Amino acid sequence: MSKQVQAKTAPGHASRAKKPSAGRATKQAAPVAQASVTRLLEAIKTMSSEHEAGDIEVFLPEAEFTGPCQEIARRLNELVASHISVKKKAMACVAEFSIGNFDAPLE
Repeated sequence: MSKQVQAKTAPGHASRAKKPSAGRATKQAAPVAQASVTRLLEAIKTMSSEHEAGDIEVFLPEAEFTGPCQEIARRLNELVASHISVKKKAMACVAEFSIGNFDAPLE
C-alpha cells in the first residue's frame, strides 16, 4: 500500500495536482477590487455633491475601505481639508476687510 502512495506522490506526479495559478487568483480578486473602486467612486461623487450644495464638512469614509482604496480616501480627505483651510483663511480676511480692517493678514 505504501508503494502506491509513494508512486502517486513521486516527482512528476505531484505537479499534476492543481495549484492556484496567478491568473485564477487575479480573476477572483478582480471583481473585489472593482467593487472597492466603484464604492470609492460613489463616495467621491457623494462628497462632491455635498460640497457643491455647501456642506464642506463632508469627507470620505476612510474606515469603509481597505488597502489602496483606503489610502486614496485618506489622501483625498487631506487634500480637501487643505483646500477648505485655505478658503476659510481667505474668507476670514475678506470678512475683516468688510468691517474696515485692511491690515488683516491674508495667509
